[in-house]
Amino acid sequence: MSDIQFDEPQNQMRYQSRRILGEPATPTVIKFLLKKGIARDEEHATKILMIAIGIMFFISIILFVNYINPPEANVYYSGSE
Repeated sequence: MSDIQFDEPQNQMRYQSRRILGEPATPTVIKFLLKKGIARDEEHATKILMIAIGIMFFISIILFVNYINPPEANVYYSGSE
């Protein structure tokens, strides 16, 4: 029972999407970042995407808090009505 061996390669920091039609592929967004020269390798592209996700998460929290508790509008009256 302990003689089980796996033949899968041990890729470090090589992100592959799920197997579609038997051939693994690099995610499209990572390919885009590499092709445009925004990232120098897959690890750098992943870090860029994680930072972008963090920024979007932070912005969504701010928008949610402002939606739940909107700032009060200051109403100024000029003279009598």
